[in-house]
Amino acid sequence: MELEELKKGWKEMGERMDKIEKTNDELLGKITQNRATSARQRLKREYQMMTAVCFMAPSWLAIAQRNMEELGDWIVYLFLVFFLVMAANKGFVWWKLSRMDYQKMTIKEALISTYQLEKYQKRGTLIGIGLAIPLLVCFMVNLYLMHEVYAFYGAWLGLVFGLWLGLRIHRRIKKEIKEMRDALQDELN
Repeated sequence: MELEELKKGWKEMGERMDKIEKTNDELLGKITQNRATSARQRLKREYQMMTAVCFMAPSWLAIAQRNMEELGDWIVYLFLVFFLVMAANKGFVWWKLSRMDYQKMTIKEALISTYQLEKYQKRGTLIGIGLAIPLLVCFMVNLYLMHEVYAFYGAWLGLVFGLWLGLRIHRRIKKEIKEMRDALQDELN
């Protein structure tokens, strides 16, 4: 009888251990999924704010242009095109983030969509840099030719501050995407 009781106890212990392992795996999966979801939500909020700023920036520029009549309308139109293109890009990434639902996706699908998101982000950065450099050069030359010394220095200060802020935001976005990818990789392994 003792041997039978030991076998029965051993079997029950094995079943409990299997149940505990399964529960731990489920909890670990939920935790990593929550990490990826919270990183996605932070990214979504970031892109939402950037889209709003890109839509509001042309109105701020129009107000500034009223104070400097010599500033050509073509500069304002170039800024308008730049900010509308960037708003479209940021809005597209925001829309893609809104459509991502890790609850309904497999891990493989979620990883693929995260890599696509990173690709969209990099493409948007390259488009932004490609549009911003000629725009800023034209703007700076125009300020210099207008003999607006303080506006010229202010534009340089704005350029330095904008670069610092842009690099900081870019680094934070890369960190959030990496966190999403790592959480999904952890869940896959």
